[in-house]
Amino acid sequence: MSSDPHESQFETAAVDLLLSALSSECSRCVVNYFSESSGDVASVDELAEYVADRRIESDRYDVDRIATRLHHASLPKLADAGVVEYDPQATTVRYRPRLAVAQELLGRLPGQDEAA
Repeated sequence: MSSDPHESQFETAAVDLLLSALSSECSRCVVNYFSESSGDVASVDELAEYVADRRIESDRYDVDRIATRLHHASLPKLADAGVVEYDPQATTVRYRPRLAVAQELLGRLPGQDEAA
């Protein structure tokens, strides 16, 4: 552990940001998408289709509504946490190296095998 209090605060803030970003089912599905995909770029529409196919909630949203949620909430949070790069104008999402940390974290959570 670092003796610099500013460094440990940054680490704590980064972890909190990551956990906040992963708190939504849509965000976790985005991480799972890139875990399963051989590519490192996806469109918002591709991600929305993927999420729609894996929704756990009983009142399944339609793909357009999921795309809107990804655009306005999930993808900006994941980008802020350094998990993905999101270009809202081009509606593309790119894998980031920090995604591996998110994937490992999700892999340790109970019930993730059933959700993917």
